[in-house]
Amino acid sequence: MLLIFFYVFFYQVLYKCGYLEMPDVGISMVSSLRYPDVTIDSRNVPYCSQGDSCTGKAEEKCPCRRFRPEELLRQNQDTINLVTSVAYIDNSGDVARVEYVPDVENYELLLEPTVYQRHHMPGMANEVVQGYQIQGRLFVGSRGEAPNHIHHQLCKEKSKVKDGAWAHPEGQNTSQAPCYISSDANVLGNDVFKVSTLLGSMGVSLDDMRGVAVFSGENRTLRRSGFTALLSLEVRNYAYWRGLVDTHYVLDFEMAGRNKHHFSQYATVKRGDRVELAHEYSINVVIAPSGTIASLSRQSFLDVMTNSLGLLTVSTMVVKILASWCCGSLSRVYDKVMKSTTPDGRFMELGMKI
Repeated sequence: MLLIFFYVFFYQVLYKCGYLEMPDVGISMVSSLRYPDVTIDSRNVPYCSQGDSCTGKAEEKCPCRRFRPEELLRQNQDTINLVTSVAYIDNSGDVARVEYVPDVENYELLLEPTVYQRHHMPGMANEVVQGYQIQGRLFVGSRGEAPNHIHHQLCKEKSKVKDGAWAHPEGQNTSQAPCYISSDANVLGNDVFKVSTLLGSMGVSLDDMRGVAVFSGENRTLRRSGFTALLSLEVRNYAYWRGLVDTHYVLDFEMAGRNKHHFSQYATVKRGDRVELAHEYSINVVIAPSGTIASLSRQSFLDVMTNSLGLLTVSTMVVKILASWCCGSLSRVYDKVMKSTTPDGRFMELGMKI
């Protein structure tokens, strides 16, 4: 009985916060893109060619054009697309020319997630938490593989700032991957990350030859082919033992697949009086929310206590079975005492005599 009490009260109620309701969460992501603070001349960018056409078998160098931020960012409820290159289509359907976005790695992406509870019972009020109310960390590393040199370099760079890189979301400074890093900037309470930081958290570079041309199957850089990444955004506002805490989240970017990456979509591009059809190759980020926004709940507490009553009932039955059948001569003594001292036992004996 004592063990059951400790299990229910200390483990289920106090440690696992059995007095909190923990519904699923939904998310509405708002993002915006802005120019780098310092602009690099495209003539100094290694993947920008100075001619009118691409060079190299895999088109490692192509003409560059300075795009406005609103030309590069595409967003809906569940995805964010960041354009890295554009291939313009001629009247015959072939690629007429390709343009790269110069220094896209240093563009800055502002993320403002609005998180809300998703109750499955009608009539329950859904709590909403705005992005500026949430403190976040970005996970640097790979869930399925050992960290590479890009991961380690990013963690080491961030560790030079106070509390810039933690070994755990709750704290403990580190300079080694995997780590959890703070944002590059903060605007009105919303986190801002450089594109290079998001790429570094995945351990990739846009110059990696991990892309592929769809029809020819030739290798391409990720800048030229695009790729899809999964953004896992885990939100929590409670901690074991401590109960409710400030709402926080962890961002985890992971490439979808291991090789032969490609992502593009058709778009119409207006150039002066002309409208051109083009393939936009981009980083396609698919957003997957997880975690919970917990709240105090009498119903959750009562559910835990009800389950504990079931444990007590089961334990009582087990004790009675052991005492009645597994203790040899003592089982007969126990059986005789129970029948002679309980009202039900005396009633049964009188009924048998009659």
